[in-house]
Amino acid sequence: MLLFVSIFAILTSCGTTPVSIQPISKVIEVQGSKDNLFVKANNWMVQNFNDAKSVIQYSDKEAGIVNGKYLLKVIYDMNGRSYNVYANIKIQIKENKSKITITPEQYKYYNGSFEKQKLKESEAKQKINSLIASYESFIQTDSDNF
Repeated sequence: MLLFVSIFAILTSCGTTPVSIQPISKVIEVQGSKDNLFVKANNWMVQNFNDAKSVIQYSDKEAGIVNGKYLLKVIYDMNGRSYNVYANIKIQIKENKSKITITPEQYKYYNGSFEKQKLKESEAKQKINSLIASYESFIQTDSDNF
């Protein structure tokens, strides 16, 4: 009986937990022309996308839009296979205003003692909020400092 309970506990603890997070957005009031803020948004992405898997996918200065795909974390399953967890970042620019929206792609994290690295919903939200705070700080700096 003890063997059966042990096997059951191991099997149920090694499953996956799907994680789906709603987009997180923030509108930032900031002094600056649309062109200046657009350049800053691009520069922020370049500085923060320091992994080859994180890329700017679309940039339109006239429309005031910058989109990118950001690698949040690499997670591993119990067999050692790696999976990339991405978030889509959309920045919209207007005169004296910027909006950043980060939408993580749905992913699974692996339960149990075999996991090497996992990304729980709370950790993903913390990373996203840190990115937004970083963007807000960067976009509000004087133009001479970027």
